[in-house]
Amino acid sequence: MENTNYNIAVVIDADNISSKYLDILISELKSYGKISYKRIYGDFTTPEKQSWKLIINEYGLIPMQQFACITGKNTTDFALVIDVMDILYSKNVDCICIVSSDSDFNRLVTRLKENNIFVIGAGESKANKSFIKNYDRFIMLDKLFDIDNIEKKEEKLEEKAEEKNINDKIKDVKKEENIPQLKQIYKTVDKIINEEDDDEGWAYLATVIQKLYKEFPEFTPKLYNSNNIREMFKKSGRYDIKQTSKKQTNDSPMIRKKETKK
Repeated sequence: MENTNYNIAVVIDADNISSKYLDILISELKSYGKISYKRIYGDFTTPEKQSWKLIINEYGLIPMQQFACITGKNTTDFALVIDVMDILYSKNVDCICIVSSDSDFNRLVTRLKENNIFVIGAGESKANKSFIKNYDRFIMLDKLFDIDNIEKKEEKLEEKAEEKNINDKIKDVKKEENIPQLKQIYKTVDKIINEEDDDEGWAYLATVIQKLYKEFPEFTPKLYNSNNIREMFKKSGRYDIKQTSKKQTNDSPMIRKKETKK
């Protein structure tokens, strides 16, 4: 099953990410484990960083001030990479989250994975596709932010006509090209089950989930109105899920495709 006990270091490229996503970011990372390092990089003397200055202390972020001494030189990126490597060799964490949509960090991600670090990316959906695929997980901050705001508005609605309008907006968020479509998700799940199933068509749910994330690091059930993957699969009506006996070596739940009625 998904590891929820990582010791996490989160590093934020303030030149590349808006402060409005911080709530969503922290909420998502808590589902993976404990956040031990929280560092943010940028020149906080500039007017563009004022929104970050207002919330740095509130969230316990450690600001790593980088003065832009030379125009065109990204000193923020250099400082972030150096610190990440220091964190890596300290061996105090087993998960690092890089908060940036900048594909310049691609080699850094690969280097961390070579050292058995679980690497989470967090950025906007505009990020390069190959960059997203390089992560173990990728949190699409802008999409989760949009859905969160829409759902907050939905809670305040009373008339059915308004509720329908909000639901249509949620669907529009999901239709965008940068988010895996449900048919893609289910097609991949079906393929994994076919590869992993036993004589009765059952496959271990943990294995299915692990392989699904390898194919779509940016996938999250929240984009499809579900709290978790198991709930999402059940709501789809496409799969049966059962708990295995505790006497078995692997007592993970199992999943199989529902039989098609003739």
